[in-house]
Amino acid sequence: MKTKIGSEVIVAVLSIGWFLTAAVRAQTNHLEIPATEAKNHIHEIATVHGKLKHVQAIPVGRYGLGAWLDVDGNYPHQSFNIVQFNCDNASFLRLKKFEGKEISVTGEIGTNYTSGQPGLPMSRLPGMIINSVDEISMRGQTETDEIITPAAPVKQEKNPFNRFDSPNAQTNQSTSGSRQEKIPTWNDADATNTIVTVLGHVYHHAKITLVEPDGVTIKYTPDGGGFGGIKIPFGDLPLEYQQQYGYDPQQAAAYGEAQKKAAIQAQAQKQTQEEQQKQAEAKQAQLDYEQAKEDYQRVKEEFDVKIKIQTLQAQQQIADAQSKAAQQAALQTRIMRAAAIENQIQQQQQLWEMQSQTYQQQRIANQINDLNWQLRMLMLNR
Repeated sequence: MKTKIGSEVIVAVLSIGWFLTAAVRAQTNHLEIPATEAKNHIHEIATVHGKLKHVQAIPVGRYGLGAWLDVDGNYPHQSFNIVQFNCDNASFLRLKKFEGKEISVTGEIGTNYTSGQPGLPMSRLPGMIINSVDEISMRGQTETDEIITPAAPVKQEKNPFNRFDSPNAQTNQSTSGSRQEKIPTWNDADATNTIVTVLGHVYHHAKITLVEPDGVTIKYTPDGGGFGGIKIPFGDLPLEYQQQYGYDPQQAAAYGEAQKKAAIQAQAQKQTQEEQQKQAEAKQAQLDYEQAKEDYQRVKEEFDVKIKIQTLQAQQQIADAQSKAAQQAALQTRIMRAAAIENQIQQQQQLWEMQSQTYQQQRIANQINDLNWQLRMLMLNR
């Protein structure tokens, strides 16, 4: 199933500078390269050619419409992108006509963003912006020469509506075998005409591209120009068209029922696939959750161990600091005690010196008193 281009990709494309300013178209000689080589010529003006694989409508702004063209590969494996903004319905139908054809476009090669596969990172691809579908040309033939070829006929035993399988068939056998019907091919003169339905709708330059039991699909030119396409039920067509293409209400009803059943089956299959995809995504999400949970638990355990080691180291550093502080305090205490003892010694020394001086002074005083007494006695004995 083709991956759809999400709105985030469109926003990314719109954000690229060269897309906002539009590419400058070269009027002089320039390179002519295949789409696979465009990645080697970014910001160069060149003519790029390759096979247009798919044309997809993209939202632009709130109500606008644009076209995204994948060249040389289907999204997301294309080699080159072409983008047209402000693309009306007629221009989009003309672009769709180029699908499967070799095309070329001239302008400045830039880069745009595409997400590739869901869940993968964004990647760059070479691309180019165009302002009009007229800037694209088909290599080897012109747009007016191109003819849409209907599907090949299917064998009668495999398809009960075989006479409607090929609009290019010259004759088709009716169910009764009693008459033959002529269905014009694209190259017949009456293949291009004006079709007016019973409701009054007019389709100019109409070409019948596909005949089915319940109606015809036509390509026509709208009043505003360009190309248009629509399926018209046989009930809305005049009687001559119903007769010309062998309209059978019963077969039309049976075909409609078959189409409805096929659509219901396709829808059921799509829902089944979507449900399977959702289940696969849910399972993957559960696996991712379990893996993330295991990774978280592992990181948490490693973090806890790291915190414990850091805590033990901090505690050891605190203990070492406390031990060092205690040693310093004890040393300071011893120093202070030594200083106090030394101070006491000095005081005792001073006291002893003072006492010694007092004793000497007393002896001298006694000697002086003794001498004075002796002198007095001498004086008396005279």
